[in-house]
Amino acid sequence: MTAAGTHPQADVPPRRSGRRANHAAAHAFRPWRRWPAVIASVVLMALGIIAAIEIISALFGGAARIVPYEPLRRWATSTPWNDPAMLTGAAIAALLGLVLLLAALIPGRPRLVPLRTGDRDLIMGMQRRSFTNAVRHAVEDVDGVREAKARLRRGRVRVTATTSLLTAAPRLTEAVRQAAAAKIRALAPVSTPDVKVTVRDGKGRRHGT
Repeated sequence: MTAAGTHPQADVPPRRSGRRANHAAAHAFRPWRRWPAVIASVVLMALGIIAAIEIISALFGGAARIVPYEPLRRWATSTPWNDPAMLTGAAIAALLGLVLLLAALIPGRPRLVPLRTGDRDLIMGMQRRSFTNAVRHAVEDVDGVREAKARLRRGRVRVTATTSLLTAAPRLTEAVRQAAAAKIRALAPVSTPDVKVTVRDGKGRRHGT
């Protein structure tokens, strides 16, 4: 579990303070993708190196001509803007730029599960594995459950419980769901995930909610 501090907080109503605390916690542990910036930096650095080589070599009496400028110039001057090849190249470049921009702006999956604290100056997060392990242990404490697995993905906790009983009655399935939901409430995540339960009975049949 991780805690982090933020900026000092002025006096605000408790409800508004709680919303601000939840908002701060939800965004504190959400990573931003860095590879679009890395790609752009590498491309710009390569272009800068090529330009520097061409300029320096020209100053010393002979251009390096790493880039075939003359064929490119002839192609550019002889190709109209409405040429299919020109339009296709422009569309591909625009699409790649848009993909890199969206990848940089849209954050990735949170590294930690943000927890409620009620104070935006105190931000706490729990490792995803620790979160699902806590839910799994709670389910395994249910009478009739032999073992359980729990996964957290896309705002939903999927619980799979195995029982030695030949018939998994709906009561056991509901007990598993309630145990998982109770543990999630006790952990108090900022965004409460849905719970989906699957119970496998002694005959290998699946029962779910």
